[in-house]
Amino acid sequence: PIISCTSLALVLYAMCCVLAAAAASWLSTKEVFHLATQGGAEALGMGDVVGNFVVGKKLDCVVVDVNAPDSPIDSFGEETVYNLFEKFVYIGDDRNISQVLVDGKVVLDNNNSNNNNN
Repeated sequence: PIISCTSLALVLYAMCCVLAAAAASWLSTKEVFHLATQGGAEALGMGDVVGNFVVGKKLDCVVVDVNAPDSPIDSFGEETVYNLFEKFVYIGDDRNISQVLVDGKVVLDNNNSNNNNN
């Protein structure tokens, strides 16, 4: 799981803003990840509810597959997990999202044709 927030719309909006800021100011991957997770939750006043994987917090996240069909990410088999994570942060897109969980429940499963898009 990569990103935590309370709604998919907020996640997507936050990712766009963070990635635009990263490109403009050359934030590190760690800074971008913090802003998209705990930093974003804190900015929304929700740091005690979401933003990381602490027991007792709500689990809102996306599951990423860097090797998804038609992925914009090239994987050469020698990258570290961190290198693949960096590639997702900077060039990944919706094709790399295999699942979306909101409050611990799968609301989108691109690995399963029976999606629950409520």
